[in-house]
This record gives sequence, C-alpha cells and structure tokens, in this order.
Amino acid sequence: LRGRPGITLDEVDARGRSLGTVAVQRPPRAGRALRVTLDGQMQRDLYECFAGRSGGAIFLDPISGGVRALYSGPTYDPNVFAGRLRAADWTALIGNPLKPLQNRPISSAYPPGSTFKVMMACAALEEGVIHPGETIFCGGSKNFYGRDYKCHKKGGHGSVGIADAVTRSCNVFFYTVGQELGIDRIA
Repeated sequence: LRGRPGITLDEVDARGRSLGTVAVQRPPRAGRALRVTLDGQMQRDLYECFAGRSGGAIFLDPISGGVRALYSGPTYDPNVFAGRLRAADWTALIGNPLKPLQNRPISSAYPPGSTFKVMMACAALEEGVIHPGETIFCGGSKNFYGRDYKCHKKGGHGSVGIADAVTRSCNVFFYTVGQELGIDRIA
C-alpha cells in the first residue's frame, strides 16, 4: 500500500516561498490501491439491530470473502486512549461486566448454531449417510450417550427429509446425521 515518495528540488526565496520546481530527481510511485469491502448501509443497519446490546456479528461476501459489515458491542469511546489514559477510564473499561474491550467477532468462540446445519447436510449427502428421499423422525428430543438433546420445536417436527430439516432447522435430524457421520467424516 505504501508506494514511494518522490524527490523534487524546489527553488525558494529568502522567506521560504516556492518559486517553482527546478528538477524532479525521483518521481513518486503510487502504492497499491486499497479496496474497502464494507457496505455502509449494512454496517448502519447492523449497529441499529444490536441497539447497544452485547454481542458480535460479521457479514461476509460469500464469493470474495470480503467483510461487508462487522459489529462488536458494547462499544466504547476510543478517544480515551488518545493522549494520557486516566486510571478511572481504564478501571471503568476493564471492570465493565459486558467487556467492551473484547472484540467479539474475531476474539470470541461462539458455536456456529444453525449455520452449520447446511454443512452437515452437504456432508451427509456426500458421504451417503442420507439420501434425498429419506426421512428421520423428530419427536422433540433424542437421547445420545445417556443425555437428551432437544429440538427447538417442543413437540418435534415428525418425519423430516433433508430439505425440510434445513428449512425448519430441525436439531434432532442433525444430531442424528452427526452421529451417523462421526467426528472423522465431519472434520
């Protein structure tokens, strides 16, 4: 990005006013262009959606991988770091239970939630664990290794195929598929 500055020889009068350029010893070279992928309106909308609540979000362009919008909250005034940092400001920041200094989108570990279900569906189809016409019964929960895992729909979804499981976000379907795939094939 940096480029290279040029060098010119300018003639000046006794007061330092330029009288013109005498010679260009080395022309400047422009740096590489910086392409910003942020979408201003999307960023504003994301900020408004959180409305001061704690959390983090990243919206990525699925083709280029560019960051379209990013939010980490609660926010704080970065001007407290300009100049001398007062002890009271530092104490307020590090003592805040909402941890405003934590950059949630890039420094926190959040479970992927339902977004991972699409990956699981693709893996299950690719590995032949389930076929497009096959269904799995969701009764609202299923026991794995001695523990009940619940679906978000209390009464269950009934028999669901892969397309319905994705659109309805059926937890039991994907728990079952995940167990069939096993950790090695998931990885």
